[in-house]
Amino acid sequence: MDIVVGIIALNAFIFVLPYIYSFGPGGSSFLYFISQGWKSNSEISDGEYFRLLTATFLHGGFFHLFVNMYSLFQIGPIVLAAFKGPIWFSVIYLGSGIFGNLFSFFFNPSPSVGASGAIMGLMGSLFSYGVYTGNYSILSSIFLNLVIIALYGLSTSYIDNWGHFGGFIGGFLIAMILLYSGLVA
Repeated sequence: MDIVVGIIALNAFIFVLPYIYSFGPGGSSFLYFISQGWKSNSEISDGEYFRLLTATFLHGGFFHLFVNMYSLFQIGPIVLAAFKGPIWFSVIYLGSGIFGNLFSFFFNPSPSVGASGAIMGLMGSLFSYGVYTGNYSILSSIFLNLVIIALYGLSTSYIDNWGHFGGFIGGFLIAMILLYSGLVA
């Protein structure tokens, strides 16, 4: 659970940082700060590949941060237990965040931020776990959550659905590799 709380604390710290320290040449310190790490296709195309990871730790507002960190707090401990500790949890979380941002890079030209791709990856890893163990209650629970998230995402123009989808696929694939290789089974 320490890794989950640590990621939540890191996200909260990064969110408040531009409010306690001024960044950039005048204007909005917050907007300047997040623009330095968000998923931006033009900057990634110019070689700023770090944005595929940094965007996972940036959020566009308090509600965005709150929803993502609440979701992480709910699902994180389950994934942590299923995948035997903080190392594989971190691999799934970070890998899913990168995977989500890659999907967003290829299919969404708009800048984006948020941990939701990584969190969707945690859901994808639990879906893998359900497939691997034959646990249909996990599969049905994840499926219901996916339907709700997809309906909400499709009804709102500012949600990066490609980032969500890519994160889920990334988490599913990473978890399958871990499970079928015997690393966490």
